[in-house]
Amino acid sequence: MDIFPATAPLRLRDIPRLFIRSVQQWSLHRASSKGAALALYTIFSLAPMLILVIAVAGVFFGEEAVQAELVGQLRDLMGQRGAEVIQIVLASAHESGASGLAALISIGVLLFSATTAFNELKTSLDDLWEVPPDASAGIKGMVRARLQAFGLILVLAFFLLVSLSVNAGLAAARRYYGEIWNHSTFAWVAELFSNLFSFAVVTALFAAVYKLLPSIRLPWREVIPGAVITALLFIVGKWGIGLYLSRDAVASAYGAAGSVIALLLWIFYSSQVFFFGAVLTHQYSSLRQARARDLGAPAAETAMADTQAHEPAAAPVPVHTATPVAVEPVVGPLPATAATTTVPEDEPIDTPPKQAVLLDPARAPTVPPAPKQPS
Repeated sequence: MDIFPATAPLRLRDIPRLFIRSVQQWSLHRASSKGAALALYTIFSLAPMLILVIAVAGVFFGEEAVQAELVGQLRDLMGQRGAEVIQIVLASAHESGASGLAALISIGVLLFSATTAFNELKTSLDDLWEVPPDASAGIKGMVRARLQAFGLILVLAFFLLVSLSVNAGLAAARRYYGEIWNHSTFAWVAELFSNLFSFAVVTALFAAVYKLLPSIRLPWREVIPGAVITALLFIVGKWGIGLYLSRDAVASAYGAAGSVIALLLWIFYSSQVFFFGAVLTHQYSSLRQARARDLGAPAAETAMADTQAHEPAAAPVPVHTATPVAVEPVVGPLPATAATTTVPEDEPIDTPPKQAVLLDPARAPTVPPAPKQPS
């Protein structure tokens, strides 16, 4: 069970401070350069990552249906030019076939390439959240990071499945009701539900990455607000960059490479929004912890107390009493060394000399009385 530091809700006057600190940390950690590096890694990882997502989701709906849905979703996100690049990449990937040992090597390269972008994303998040690198991780840590990246690819496939299921249900309703559906209130409600669902899917995806990918663990109550703000910025920016890419400025400036440049611009903007949301989440958690310290909150959550309350009580430790030992009296004259203990003159005296313990009072030596002084 994870035990998180105590936190307290923020006040309204803390909100401007939260955004100011987030912008400062975003600039201090050079998030813009990290976004450029992530865009480059994503270009190289895009084809294998999409192939894995389509392969996993295609088990349930078929690869052609999943690919069409994926291209449609990406067209809504990055515009027609970016979707064209995705279609070309997927078509080229399906045409290149291999068998035997070459197929095994291709699968290994596919997995390594698909997880490279997520591995770079993890490194960037650790740097933004000021997590020191674990020098003792070694090969085991590298394998764990790759497995986490592959797990996030499966999460992407799951979200794609859910989105595909919802869109398939809406399409079936349109076909069944026909014109009645288009002129009814249900069509408006369904469209609103579809938009809200898309926003929820994007928010859940950001929250899953912020929660699972970094080397530190944050509670969901601190991850979700940052994920919501990131999703809002992502959707607002999607409209803005889509409007920019819809013009002919990119195509006229870069010619045949305009579609690739458009895809790079969209990935770069998305990475900037993602990194700002990560910094915002970290600062939100830090301010909540500082607020708890100001209020005198305990150093740990009540989950620690609950855990201790449910633990079984420790068995009492038995106390052993000492058995009395009978001491025999000394019979006969005492040895000379037993009467007194002398210390040589050349050694410092730390403690007074110990007198011998006389065990038999009857055999104690008698001291004659002092003679009386004449008056």
